[in-house]
Amino acid sequence: MYPGQLRVCIKRLSNPLLSVERMIASNNLFNSKPNTMNSKVLLATLAGAVFYFLFGWLVFGILLMDSMESGMSETMKSIYRGSDNYEYLGFVVSNVCSALLMALVLNKFGVRSFGKGFLNGLWIGLLMIWSYDFGMYAQFTLYDMNMILMDGVMGAIMTGLLGGVVGMVLGMGKKPAAA
Repeated sequence: MYPGQLRVCIKRLSNPLLSVERMIASNNLFNSKPNTMNSKVLLATLAGAVFYFLFGWLVFGILLMDSMESGMSETMKSIYRGSDNYEYLGFVVSNVCSALLMALVLNKFGVRSFGKGFLNGLWIGLLMIWSYDFGMYAQFTLYDMNMILMDGVMGAIMTGLLGGVVGMVLGMGKKPAAA
């Protein structure tokens, strides 16, 4: 190591926030250009959040409501708010966070189509949902195995479709000219 490099290392170690700031600036999920938020990511987040909210309401709030409730333990049923007492702001925040995460990841992956977004979203969703569900299953008696499997499969389909919507929006607009 040269003396100049050693000084740079010591300076970075003495100011860890400077190192983190540079690291974030050099590989930022939030944009493809320094110091700007990609408007396609924001638009994809908005479209994805609206889709995710409405489709989640259709699937889990209407079509699978009885199946989901029958898979709950007595403990889970005792703490379940029920559809009449939902805190809808929580759903909105949750869906915006999910859509933003999907938009950031798919944008970084360069996904620009419904099909590629669907496949990436499906795998991301399945792994995230099952990592949470099986962790909860290991610790608590809130769910039975059928509910975990149904939640994983339906959640993966939903996040696949979310990824598809996000990928489609990211791919909208001007296409680069062929060389």
